[in-house]
Amino acid sequence: MIRIDAPRRFAHGQALGRLEQKEDEQVDADDERIDEMLQAPVEDVELEQYEYSSSHVQSEPTAGEQVAVVENREGIRWHVSHRNIDSENVPEHVRRAARLALD
Repeated sequence: MIRIDAPRRFAHGQALGRLEQKEDEQVDADDERIDEMLQAPVEDVELEQYEYSSSHVQSEPTAGEQVAVVENREGIRWHVSHRNIDSENVPEHVRRAARLALD
């Protein structure tokens, strides 16, 4: 099992689900189209209070922490906080959008 940061884990799951829905069949979790979906340009950024937290996920925001919800053209939503903004698993274009919202 590959261990990845919470922002990418959530975004990867969304992309995988959308791709499987589009293809109407199961898709490999390492399908290259998933990375393409994750790299789509940013469409919208909102600030929210993070509601859920599971301490077993590296860099996941804590409950009540303010997060930037960065949505891209594929509809993938990244939850980025001050705790995980510098993660190597957050694409640079998502990081820049989140930084603007959080600062």
